[in-house]
Amino acid sequence: MRNKFFYIIKFFLFFLFLFPNLVLSDVIKFNASEIETFESGNLIKGSGGVQVDDGFGLIITSEKFEYDKVKSTIIAKDKILIKDNLNGNKMKSDHIIYFKELNKIISKNKTIIELTSGQIIDSSNIIYDRNLNVISSSEKTLITDKKNNKFNLDNFHYSIIEKVLTANGVKINDNQGNYYEIENISYNMNTEEILGKDISLNFNNSNISSNENEPRLKGNAIFIKKDSMTVNDGVFTTCKKTDDCPPWVLESEEIRHNKIKQTISYKNALLKLYDVP
Repeated sequence: MRNKFFYIIKFFLFFLFLFPNLVLSDVIKFNASEIETFESGNLIKGSGGVQVDDGFGLIITSEKFEYDKVKSTIIAKDKILIKDNLNGNKMKSDHIIYFKELNKIISKNKTIIELTSGQIIDSSNIIYDRNLNVISSSEKTLITDKKNNKFNLDNFHYSIIEKVLTANGVKINDNQGNYYEIENISYNMNTEEILGKDISLNFNNSNISSNENEPRLKGNAIFIKKDSMTVNDGVFTTCKKTDDCPPWVLESEEIRHNKIKQTISYKNALLKLYDVP
């Protein structure tokens, strides 16, 4: 049996030498240093410098692959890089399954996605549906944007066409040391605009001389655009956190925070001292 496989490998290597792209179906092409066939040619395994081209802009490179003709699936392992030339996004993983007929990729375990808009998605168990142009995961996810703001998410759903990501259980550490907790968001990766529901924001107080000041606000909705932020139906205070209600709060129909000027303005504001308006 070993001799049989040895001659099969020699045949494929000779064939690859003459024809660098080995066509195993009407569309998919493979390159690899070593290739073996099993189960009457229905199972093909390759290793070393693997490259898979689906003929529709998807390029997969890895160290190992298995192609199941019957199931029309490709399993790639170790040092995987996926390039989608249709949108320019890249995906890195160590274990993926490509379902050709469904045009869907499932990336197991830790996965890094580099978007053309500049954000880096660090997640696991990614589902990439190329027919729907959607990338999603129900696992904990970290997104780092071009300004080094970090988004921790419970899950996410990203539309490649619209470049809009939706997520739940969002925690944001921005590059100025502010910390946000938002129930859910809609994040335009192209314009960097964020719409969110139920916001709690703790401002960075490292530049405040008194430890008694802990500036923070809460609101029903938030809109972030570049260097400004608007919170609807917000409540703001700088009082130190205790189990009791703060000595004073500002309730406002609309609170605007200018990150550059580090100012906060209020619309239709009401000042409450010990809960007395």
